[in-house]
Amino acid sequence: MEDFCNLPVEQRNGIPLLPFRVDGFEVSPGEIRHILLSRAIGNPTSAASLYEAHLADKTGSPYSRKEELRHLAYLYTWALESDVRLENLLLRGYGLTDQQIRSFSRFLQSRWSNESGGMRESARKTHNKILFGCGKACAWFIEQFQEQSKPSQGTTHDIHTLAAPQKKLWLSKRKKVSKYSVAPDLTDDEIEAIDSYLEPERRSAHCDLSVAVRDFLMWRMARDFGMRAGEILSMRLGDCPSRGRPYFSVVRIEERRGDPPDPRGHNAPRPKTLTRDLGFSGSGSVFPGLVNEYISRHRFEFTEGPAGKRHKRFVLSHNYLIVSGAGRGTPLSRSAMTDVAARIRTNTGVKFHWHLARHAYFNRAYEIVASLEDRVDREVALKDLVYWGGWADPQSLDIYIQRARRNRGRKGLARWQSGLST
Repeated sequence: MEDFCNLPVEQRNGIPLLPFRVDGFEVSPGEIRHILLSRAIGNPTSAASLYEAHLADKTGSPYSRKEELRHLAYLYTWALESDVRLENLLLRGYGLTDQQIRSFSRFLQSRWSNESGGMRESARKTHNKILFGCGKACAWFIEQFQEQSKPSQGTTHDIHTLAAPQKKLWLSKRKKVSKYSVAPDLTDDEIEAIDSYLEPERRSAHCDLSVAVRDFLMWRMARDFGMRAGEILSMRLGDCPSRGRPYFSVVRIEERRGDPPDPRGHNAPRPKTLTRDLGFSGSGSVFPGLVNEYISRHRFEFTEGPAGKRHKRFVLSHNYLIVSGAGRGTPLSRSAMTDVAARIRTNTGVKFHWHLARHAYFNRAYEIVASLEDRVDREVALKDLVYWGGWADPQSLDIYIQRARRNRGRKGLARWQSGLST
């Protein structure tokens, strides 16, 4: 770690940044790789680069690999501050000691503790997630580089046996978290307030009409379908509903064939969920009319003609649905979508972020499913809900189940209580 010593500490909004950052780069159209770098001098970390190569062979999701390297950024930062030669340890196949792992845990806790020294539930979960990721990486380095003291016993089984105690040490430092997490929600009044603020005709008095329609469309895609922000930003024209195709298609980038690369490069949004079709019913739905209006009237770019005269051109160099404002026509970035959420918070007083709209959708969807009296119908509807959310694991519904259960508890079990009172 000597190459990274005595580096200046950068800040963003008054908060010190980690001295290591994860950068992405495109090695071929649609294939994104990542590297862990010194923030100040740009030197790559050798061990983390090897681990990323291992992850690239194991998973097709660049966001998963990016997150794993972010976990290691915390470990490298702790090692730098603690004068631990981390690269030397990892590349020689040595894990961290119990004392070192405990020190790293305290380092993480110090970053997220409140004034009383405690940690919020979300901070505890983040702490545990980073520990798990770093422990998994350390065990891999042991499996790859540990020298066998007895060559005759140098089997794959022996290597894994050496790594097992390391995994156990990391897991032992986890913080206790609730097993019954509850999904956050938007109240009906908060949903109405956001609807009112984003209503295009009203909001166009304060911004360009194309921006107002776009932001309203994104909100309704999140509100009415429970879509993630990445799914909205990666939606293409061919995935959108039309008169003869009454549904959206959420498609993972890995399953697209022959499409040109995303102009946003390694920062391109990627759906985290499974590929699926999401339809709508009822003549009162704003879809597909809202999509058609946005495409035909507002999805454009300006070109400059003779004498500097500007012309509106409807043909763009890409087929992404959601585009930036100011007539540029480029696909909207994640940061720009986050800015829209910030404006919603400022103008409505609602503590809004895009994933909260997804939670609000599935909280209400689960309540409807849970109210079905027929057990078979209820079980089928639950499986449909898992499909709709794009989850591979039905346990992803647990946070919505727990919220519904808590709400029922707050209202009281009427039949039981009435029986006890007689």
